Amino acid sequence: MKNKFQEKLEEFFATYPNEDSCILVGNGTIFTKKNKQYAQRHANDVGEELEVVFRPGNEPEKKDVEPVATIEIHTQESLSALKKDEVMAIGETMGIELPVRATKEEWITAILDKQAETSHTSDEDSKKTNEPSDETLNEE
Repeated sequence: MKNKFQEKLEEFFATYPNEDSCILVGNGTIFTKKNKQYAQRHANDVGEELEVVFRPGNEPEKKDVEPVATIEIHTQESLSALKKDEVMAIGETMGIELPVRATKEEWITAILDKQAETSHTSDEDSKKTNEPSDETLNEE
């Protein structure tokens, strides 16, 4: 993927001389490494893959590469299409605890609430650190 956007990457590294790496989304959008959460959210929104790209000559050994975690964003529709036990498994991996007799709809509501809570917390953290909003991060 990085070969496809080589010119944009060269421009990025020229603009940001202190950055040793960046995160490239499959549609050509580039994020700094500190904004990897926004990069993941954008990649999910546009349905593209992510790739960490290092400044030429600064590529670490393979064992030093930190993978970008995939954060799956669930919607009412995507969860409704699943079986109850699949929805429960997703909820449990998110740390949600509900009574044994909870309905599929209760699990879906809890998952969406937890997801919104996590997103809200991330937005608040961004404001506290004076990071730019999602709109100003896209460099297209």
